[in-house]
Amino acid sequence: MVLLLGLLAVWYVRAHVAALVGWRGMIEVWPACLVCGASFAAVQFYVSNYRGPELVDIAAGLVSMGSLILLLRFWKPPHWALGVGR
Repeated sequence: MVLLLGLLAVWYVRAHVAALVGWRGMIEVWPACLVCGASFAAVQFYVSNYRGPELVDIAAGLVSMGSLILLLRFWKPPHWALGVGR
């Protein structure tokens, strides 16, 4: 069940970005979607199985935001603004 929730976290980020900017826009920011979803799912899995249910989503959200900030220090998407210049 927990593995299914991890896969759902990765899918949800991809689907949400695709709904906002379309499939081409989602492909441009796919590394960011993958980093956010995968880091959220990994931390959620670890905390729920080995620490306890108290701070599962808070810890996963904080690590997900931190990993996205770290990614954006080294990688820039092709188009910065959503929908601008299309």
